Amino acid sequence: MKNFDGWNEVKKEVDQKIYNSIKIGEVCWCKFGLNIGREQNGDLIEFQRPVIVIKKFSAEFVLVAPLTTKFKKGNWYLDINVLDNKRQVILNQVKPIDTKRIFKIVGQISEKEVKNILEKYVFLLKGESENV
Repeated sequence: MKNFDGWNEVKKEVDQKIYNSIKIGEVCWCKFGLNIGREQNGDLIEFQRPVIVIKKFSAEFVLVAPLTTKFKKGNWYLDINVLDNKRQVILNQVKPIDTKRIFKIVGQISEKEVKNILEKYVFLLKGESENV
C-alpha cells in the first residue's frame, strides 16, 4: 500500500518553501512525490528523485526529465552521462513542476545535451518512434 499520507505531509512542507533559482540543464534532486499507477515516483521515504531541467517556463515553473539508474530498453529511454555516472533519462515521464519541489542542485549538463533530450522527446511525441 502506498504511503499517500506521508507524501501529503512532505507536500505541505514543500509548498511553504521559497522559489529556487533554476537554470536549464541543471541536474537537481526534486520532491517528485507519490503518484498514481505507473507514474514515476520519488523514493519511498523522502519522495525524491534526480531530474534534469529541460525547459524553463518562468522563475517558478519548469519542465523536468526524471533520471534513473535502472536501465531499460526502448525508445522512451535515453542514455546520458551525468556527473561522471551513467544514467537514463525517462522521456515518457517528462513533467512540468513548480520549482518549490527542487531542493538540491547537484550539477549541470551542456546545452548540447539538453538539445539532444528535447529533440528526441519532440520526435517521440510526434509519433515517429520507429528506429529511434
